[in-house]
Amino acid sequence: VLEAPFASVLHSARERFPLFAFDWLIKDKFASIDKIGRVQAPLFIVHGDRDQVTPMRFGRMLFDQAHEPKAAHWPQGAGHNDLLEFGMVEAVTGFLDRLGLAK
Repeated sequence: VLEAPFASVLHSARERFPLFAFDWLIKDKFASIDKIGRVQAPLFIVHGDRDQVTPMRFGRMLFDQAHEPKAAHWPQGAGHNDLLEFGMVEAVTGFLDRLGLAK
């Protein structure tokens, strides 16, 4: 389960400060986008469309690159810190139920 994930620290830095060159400055880019294709576990992403910390397009980038089984919850009106108020728990447990993993 990924909650409001970023594609990489470099993507996030470029989003916030587009005029700066961060490639040489950031040593570990935490590039989830480069690793997500190797993940073989079921994946669930929850990301709000009003996230001002990590734009939802980064979560969608990861989702697009991930293997099945995968699912997502993209709540309208949710930000970065209020996903619980937008049905995150129910969405995650529903996904786990479909996989036969919820208790």
